[in-house]
Amino acid sequence: MTGSPTTVMIAALPDSGLEAVALRSVLEASGHRVDLRFIATPKQFRQVIAAVPAPELLTICGHGAAGGLHFGSLVASAGGHELVDGFLMPERFAGDVTLPDCTVLCTACDSGSAALARTFLEGGAKAYIAPAGEPEGGDVLVAAHLVLHGLLRGRDPETAMAAANAAVAGAVSLTLHPREAHAA
Repeated sequence: MTGSPTTVMIAALPDSGLEAVALRSVLEASGHRVDLRFIATPKQFRQVIAAVPAPELLTICGHGAAGGLHFGSLVASAGGHELVDGFLMPERFAGDVTLPDCTVLCTACDSGSAALARTFLEGGAKAYIAPAGEPEGGDVLVAAHLVLHGLLRGRDPETAMAAANAAVAGAVSLTLHPREAHAA
């Protein structure tokens, strides 16, 4: 990804705007292009994960638990019938993902689950990186920047993730789900 400038798409799920804007600012200050999308509904999220053409890098900023992405009770009460207690679970959007050769980085707590990774990998992503548990404070923002920095410098996802994990050891533990391992 070191040749022509790569555009990083950031999908900011509800209540993650500060994290997304901070990440965008750091990336743009480093000379990268950022396409920031503020997502309020599952329908808007589906549009991003089926973008044509697909981005090379997609970062999903948000909150999560139990392997789902948080949209909140307000969205659920406004017609978000696909939500379970305010969360969009991977089985609810599995058929909507079309991200060929995209590396997906998610900052949501507990989003490193096998089910969530499988949803993106089956939709064509070449790698899925996310926290296995609950990162401490804003440390996931630092880890996300370090992963993206490594990827944008041409490092492979495993090397970029390992460097980020080392830098924030004890505060964040990112997991990598590569397409090759998924296909096996």
